[in-house]
Amino acid sequence: MELSAVEEENSGMSKNMMKKRRQLFGTAVRNRRIEMNLTQEELAEAIRVSPTFISNIETGDKFPSMDNMFNLNDALGGECIILGVKFQTSKEHLTKDEKE
Repeated sequence: MELSAVEEENSGMSKNMMKKRRQLFGTAVRNRRIEMNLTQEELAEAIRVSPTFISNIETGDKFPSMDNMFNLNDALGGECIILGVKFQTSKEHLTKDEKE
């Protein structure tokens, strides 16, 4: 199935916009990691992923799953702002069963 010129152009803009969003997110992760004096290896170990995956997040080449996003959030200080909403996911907000 071929795309029309308009569909092709819109498709390209969406990919470009998504890449920019991943890069903005990755820059925020990198800045916070550096602010906390963590290496990529230390952050990767804290959330049980590879250092390469952290690098890919920071450069905007990959985007974390929702689970990894919350793990990143916890490892980077317990609060994250996504789409203007502040999430706090530190374990102090969880019930006893959720902490285990």
